[in-house]
Amino acid sequence: FQEIKIHDHVPVIDEKVEPTCTKTGLTQGSHCSECNEVIVPRTVIGALGHIEVTEAGKTATCEEDGFTEKIYCAVCGEVIQEHERIPALQHHLVVTKEAKPATLTSDGNTEEKTCDRCNKTEGGDVIYKIDIVALENNVYIFEGKAITPAVVVRDSTGQTIDSKFYTVTYNNNNAVGTAKAVVTFRGDYTGTKELSFTIKATEKPAAEKPIVEEKLAKAVLSAVKNSKGKIAVISWKKVVNAKGYEVQYTLDKKFKKGIKTQKATKTTLKIKKLKKGKTYYVRVRAWKMGASGKKIYGDWSKIKKVTIKK
Repeated sequence: FQEIKIHDHVPVIDEKVEPTCTKTGLTQGSHCSECNEVIVPRTVIGALGHIEVTEAGKTATCEEDGFTEKIYCAVCGEVIQEHERIPALQHHLVVTKEAKPATLTSDGNTEEKTCDRCNKTEGGDVIYKIDIVALENNVYIFEGKAITPAVVVRDSTGQTIDSKFYTVTYNNNNAVGTAKAVVTFRGDYTGTKELSFTIKATEKPAAEKPIVEEKLAKAVLSAVKNSKGKIAVISWKKVVNAKGYEVQYTLDKKFKKGIKTQKATKTTLKIKKLKKGKTYYVRVRAWKMGASGKKIYGDWSKIKKVTIKK
């Protein structure tokens, strides 16, 4: 007979293996360190699976890119779905106001377009009406060739209208007598203006009387108040025959430095982005276009001050 030795097991702990989101684990067990016999068997613990967290995306706009949602695991941090860029949509503009040319009696406007996604508007700018259409002179001396006087054309704000917006044709301008210049507007303007001028023989024409311009009245400030948002609200009395106004403001009560100027066509004006706690000095004057085509200014109003408190 062969003698079989029986021994007592010497147990060794097989540590528990924790499962992860994607890998299985094992329960704690044990085995004999002498014979390796399993004393307490280990069982498989299933993978836990990801706990998903969604990070919000951003909707693309007409001017800015957006991105899709991002999904990641709250436990292990693994990214399941990354953000993806959504390109900006770009504006989809539709015409909301047709272009209207300015005339000799009324303002016009450029074409206005609005995005039907974000409501942003482009165009729709005012085209100021034609105010002055005149010849450089009304009397010329005939010197044996056609006379084509220069034309002065300005809008209601006093700005010169570019010659690309009109054509000039001349009639009966190659002999002594009464000639005509016909100004025909196009593009941003429409209408026709007929101007007459005299062509005289070579004798020296009689001196024309100098033009005496009527002076504008001195402007009178009604009020200078501080409005919420570091704004100064200026108002003044209407000046007869004025085409517009210039408003000046400065921190120097003697108006020697730091002077800023804004233009207005009405009798009120808001000045923005002023400095809180500062005192500003304000004055206004009126202007009009003279027969010579130059601006004529009235006297400056008395100075008023306003302290920006809000």
